[in-house]
Amino acid sequence: MSRVVGYGLDFGTTNSSVAVAYEDRIDVVELESGSPMAWSMPSLAFLHRPLDRGGRPIEAAGPDAVQRFLVSGAQWTTCQRCDFVEWERGRAYSDCRQFSPAGRCLDSRLIAALKSELANPAFEQTHSWGTDFTPADLVAVVLRALKRRADDVCGEDVRRVVLGYPVAFVGASGPDYEKLQARAEEVLEEAGRLAGFDEVELYPEPAAVALGEAVLDGYVVTVDFGGGTFDVAVIEASDGEGEVVALQGAAVGGELFDAELFEMKIEPLLGFRDSLGEKGLLVPGWFRRHFRTMSGLKHLLGESAVHDVLATLAVHRPDAHAIVDGVLFGGHAYGFYRAVEQAKIALSDSDRSQIVFRRPGIDLSIPLERRELDAVVGPYMDTVEKQIVKALDDAGVDPTDVVAVLRTGGSSRLRLFVERLDDMFGPEKVRTRPAFTSVAHGLAVAAQAFWG
Repeated sequence: MSRVVGYGLDFGTTNSSVAVAYEDRIDVVELESGSPMAWSMPSLAFLHRPLDRGGRPIEAAGPDAVQRFLVSGAQWTTCQRCDFVEWERGRAYSDCRQFSPAGRCLDSRLIAALKSELANPAFEQTHSWGTDFTPADLVAVVLRALKRRADDVCGEDVRRVVLGYPVAFVGASGPDYEKLQARAEEVLEEAGRLAGFDEVELYPEPAAVALGEAVLDGYVVTVDFGGGTFDVAVIEASDGEGEVVALQGAAVGGELFDAELFEMKIEPLLGFRDSLGEKGLLVPGWFRRHFRTMSGLKHLLGESAVHDVLATLAVHRPDAHAIVDGVLFGGHAYGFYRAVEQAKIALSDSDRSQIVFRRPGIDLSIPLERRELDAVVGPYMDTVEKQIVKALDDAGVDPTDVVAVLRTGGSSRLRLFVERLDDMFGPEKVRTRPAFTSVAHGLAVAAQAFWG
């Protein structure tokens, strides 16, 4: 039987996958049998409150995280009855920073888009049930789940992994780019060790796309367009070997587009910008910004002022209150934001779709057209195209010199992006690679090179 040399693990903003590197082959691991996306899983971390002080929270990731949250997402405990609050002579004391005499706290957390926060210097930790969780702690929840599944498949406790990283993490830009990028890479490496790996190597994601690919000799461009970032690599290929000659990237991805669609199509229905006269807007700006994405909820669930916003909505917009409260405290978060994403994805093959979300007391059906998505995505496509041009310029390569373009990542299916690539290079050169597993496969090839 062939020896396992390590794993290639693609931790993505929205989806993650893992591949086993054997001495003589690469096997992408099936993560959910029978699912249309069996070879990848949502990059979701689930935590449930420990049963007692000092206990370890129950954790899950991917589809298991979704299922557990569907059961427990609406369960909450008032601060008055919480085990993490001590009472002495009628006064309450607690180590929990979310404690409020009239407050309440969800018994579980479903945390999304962690990769988008790794370069954020303000996100040093999040707090629940009297416990601090660092970004590495949270990422490790997802990595551990992928490691367990891969270990089950190959029958070994594998301790080596190659983790992919984008050229520019979300938030890593400007004069502090190198510092912020390094911070994110350090967090990712620490998460790998917390997940149970002794040897952790990092490898650029766009370069990984071309590893193991049979391509013509010449210049090959790989574009990896995911949920949080866009990356491009120019690779000089010869005799089956490739050398990366240029890398560029930008913090542009599917979650950003979803947030823009939310602002365009859902915020008006919720009355988020309704005026209360001299009191200002119905919903404050900080709440609106965080509520646009599922990843933003982690900044709201620990904020006591959220209850004031809900109280205002209950008085002035009870219809909106039902939706917002259901998302924050009713276990509806995953389905709600997934509805926006699914409507966007449907426009890859159609000119019209709908944002559909129905739960008890909630009935949303919002039409969405491709022209509206193009209006949202268009300015960002200009940014993406500039990164491609810059990478070509850095390599001293003209688009006519490129022999192949490898396109991967969930956002690479956007029709406006496909059209831009076809215009730049010619459709005959553009090859579509598996959207969610190409990077993991390439990272496993890198693992063969490191340890084979």
